[in-house]
Amino acid sequence: MLTFERSRDFAIIGEIMRHAKLYDACADDFSPAREAFEPREDEAIWYVIARDGERVLGLFALAPQNAILWEIHTRLLPESWGAIAAAAARGVVPWIWANTPCVRLVTACPSYNRLAVR
Repeated sequence: MLTFERSRDFAIIGEIMRHAKLYDACADDFSPAREAFEPREDEAIWYVIARDGERVLGLFALAPQNAILWEIHTRLLPESWGAIAAAAARGVVPWIWANTPCVRLVTACPSYNRLAVR
């Protein structure tokens, strides 16, 4: 069963965000080296952990752009890629509507990130 919960557990958040198969695809020109990266500890940012039972699938980072427009960043672990990742991506949206003031959700996806594009 897929579940979603807001987390402030920066150890697990950092571990997911620094994952070797995710970091390079998600980092930008101004990002530090993977080993030096630390997630921002900002109360405005929502880190939402996705789970399938007890198994951590990854996270969705939500950054409000204003009171109702939020940007979403996806960091799903390679073990969840495929059907389960697609289900998590579909499932987090109703969770966002029910648990945040967000009413408009946007994301950015670089064309070279083939997995994200799919």
